[in-house]
Amino acid sequence: KYQVSSEGRIKSLFNKNGHGITYREKIMKQKPTGNGKYWGCKLSKDAKSKYPFTHHLMGIAFIPNPENKPCINHINGIKTDNSLPNLEWNTISENGQHASRMGLLKPPMRVVVNTQNGIFYESITEASKSIGVSRKLLNMYLLGQRPNKTSFAYA
Repeated sequence: KYQVSSEGRIKSLFNKNGHGITYREKIMKQKPTGNGKYWGCKLSKDAKSKYPFTHHLMGIAFIPNPENKPCINHINGIKTDNSLPNLEWNTISENGQHASRMGLLKPPMRVVVNTQNGIFYESITEASKSIGVSRKLLNMYLLGQRPNKTSFAYA
């Protein structure tokens, strides 16, 4: 029902009358998916995935995968660059190592300490729940964006 080009365009092939071999072809509109990081488009309800990533479809269609690796990696780290020379198959572990080398990983959560009693919290969410304020507000206090009305600080 669908085709993908080496340039990343996805074409749907609709059967007009439900019988026979009469088709109407249409280039699908793509949009950012996966928290806006990757390109994809909505396929029909009976498709395996509602919004498959364009780079994964291109990998399946054009990049040999003799070791049956599960992930398609963007070599240059730019997740919207779906040019074929920028895509490669890799394992989940290789993907994580590549992201680390490229500086693409989120920094680890910051530890919060209650300076009054010395209790450490693994995350700002945990600390904010302990005193009944929102995570966002506590973060603003700790970053100095608002006067800190708590005894909490980043460790």
